[in-house]
Amino acid sequence: MAIHHDVMHQEQEGAMILQPVTTARLLLRPFLMEDITQGYVAALNDPVVVRFTEVRHQRWDTERTRAYVRACNGPGQPLLIGMFRRDSQQHIGNLILHVTPAHHRVELAFMLWDRHQWNQGYATEAVSAVTEACFRVFGAQKVCAGYYGTHQSSARVLEKAGFIVEARLVNHYVSDGGYVDGIRVAKFQPAHQARQDGRARQG
Repeated sequence: MAIHHDVMHQEQEGAMILQPVTTARLLLRPFLMEDITQGYVAALNDPVVVRFTEVRHQRWDTERTRAYVRACNGPGQPLLIGMFRRDSQQHIGNLILHVTPAHHRVELAFMLWDRHQWNQGYATEAVSAVTEACFRVFGAQKVCAGYYGTHQSSARVLEKAGFIVEARLVNHYVSDGGYVDGIRVAKFQPAHQARQDGRARQG
């Protein structure tokens, strides 16, 4: 997958600045106030869309959504990235990155909110591109993610993007009236993974 621009760089004052990333079908760039639409806000309250997310625990309106977007992308804050189709500039989903510079680690989450875009590979395309940019530009040695054990779509996306299962957290979430496990996955920077593989072979 070709990535034509760096996804982010770090300014001296500590704020993470995202630069646009393009893939075959997507433009990945900072999600801005002007990108908020009624369709997006409605999707945040759609039980089908948010079923396997923590977004479902509160009611969203335009004011709350604007406050959340305003809080992101500043010094020490998560990086909120919008997924936009290149052919139409249509906003179809978001990714969020929680960067921990001290440990060279990034926590990634994603949501494809536009149901009409499901099952077309957009989430895998976006996750793969942003993960590789975290390694190349930010210098992360590990990108982590988590999902509900019953959410097979997220499992497939992350597996296709090269993530491996690190842990199963038993009865970690309440979902659909019962307890479900949490699955923790990670993808390592290729050079780090090669060193680990070499040690395993030597052992």
